[in-house]
Amino acid sequence: LMELDPSESGTVTALDSAVHNDRVVLVTGHRNGDVRAWDVEDDVPTSRRMLVDDTAERTPVVSVSCAVTNDRVLALGTGTDGVTRIWDTGTSEQLSSLPAGPDGGARPEVVHLYGSPDVATARPGGGFSLWDLPHGDAVELDDDCSASAGLPSALAAATVDGRAAVITGNAEGELHRWFVSSSRVVSAGLLVSGLLGAVPG
Repeated sequence: LMELDPSESGTVTALDSAVHNDRVVLVTGHRNGDVRAWDVEDDVPTSRRMLVDDTAERTPVVSVSCAVTNDRVLALGTGTDGVTRIWDTGTSEQLSSLPAGPDGGARPEVVHLYGSPDVATARPGGGFSLWDLPHGDAVELDDDCSASAGLPSALAAATVDGRAAVITGNAEGELHRWFVSSSRVVSAGLLVSGLLGAVPG
């Protein structure tokens, strides 16, 4: 049993992990707005508190994700305000942030497209947006990504037949699969319709 001392961070509300240089890095989100990175390989786990922009309102963390890029582990934390902040877990420095997503939209998902991690977020008009890591710059996609698929309430990433794909689910019980080429051209297709049942409001 591994016991993590939350110190002043309090209740853990989200967690994720990544493996880097054969060591496990655990990232936790907390009710008080803290995001922490833990080295859990040692007998006594130690944590580093991510630094939050002093001008940002501290809100409870609802989701965290990890991504490994350029030999470092990034932590992504999303608060109840919908804003996603991106940190370097080695330095605790905040690198960038993503704008708040639409109400009721899916939480951000790290997707590994052709060796480069990006972040997928729900697009209000349907489909998704991509943001590069660690800078948080919008990745230009073609117009097919705005096809009428409803507001995504869930996002996932997959590799299908060697092709990178983002899968979205909506409140109508539909799953849409979006293939993303190495040149960021998107081709959309309905994967499942009406078989899952509507997502409760």
